[in-house]
Amino acid sequence: MAERFTKRQGEYLAFIHAYMLVNKCAPAQSDIQYYFGVSSAAVHQMMVGLETQRLIERIPRQSRSIRLLVPSDSIPALDGAAKPKLADGFATSYPCLAKWLAEYGQLELGYDDATDTFARALNEGGMVWSGGFGYETPESWLESLEAGVRVYMVENGIPQK
Repeated sequence: MAERFTKRQGEYLAFIHAYMLVNKCAPAQSDIQYYFGVSSAAVHQMMVGLETQRLIERIPRQSRSIRLLVPSDSIPALDGAAKPKLADGFATSYPCLAKWLAEYGQLELGYDDATDTFARALNEGGMVWSGGFGYETPESWLESLEAGVRVYMVENGIPQK
């Protein structure tokens, strides 16, 4: 039977499916944008196309409302090759964060009520570092995260480069 979607649409469906399995909720468009390294307009266009083809459905004006309409066994496996490569400037300025993002986990910036923090490093087991009660600039958030992740990596025997 011929697939109902293109290779690229399959990559998006695979990401949405995997994200929902791990996080128990649908991804935000910004999550998809970050993963694929594309513009918000490109993600929006893809979501409209997937919805038009009845591969997903969404509730208008409600975040994280994506619902897959294709059977999970017809969704291709998530291919890590689709993940964007980090910019050299970021990796030079924040080597531990670059390694963390590429190999171990994710970062969250912004206030979180549940933890009362502004910067967090997470892996599949949960939060490994959090801190801050407010930062002046995004660079200060990243500098704080870089220091916290570096300590975590040293304490856990993770090579920093």
